[in-house]
Amino acid sequence: MGPLIDDLLLLLQVAGSWHLGLYLCLAWTGSDVILSTTSIMHLCAIALYRYVGIVYPLRMRSAQEARHVAALVVPAWTIAVALSIPFVVQGITHSGNSQPPYCLLIMSPQETG
Repeated sequence: MGPLIDDLLLLLQVAGSWHLGLYLCLAWTGSDVILSTTSIMHLCAIALYRYVGIVYPLRMRSAQEARHVAALVVPAWTIAVALSIPFVVQGITHSGNSQPPYCLLIMSPQETG
């Protein structure tokens, strides 16, 4: 998924404006937020898993590996999706179904001026 995000950014930089439509813009910025947040959350989950492994080495050694990994990965993706949905919804509601000249992630309408 990373190369797709980077390729669209390169296309935006070379063309100078966004020519791929509103919904692809929303999907691109939404997936960028999801993937970036998930990457950070995975690093936090790895740190937490290692911390628990150091503090409780005997308990972690006998624990079921798949269950612990799922208990760390599923919340990471859930939080990332929950954080990115408002950006996509805001983009849909504030777009007016017009062709955007640029594909930018704007946090609030006040920041556009």
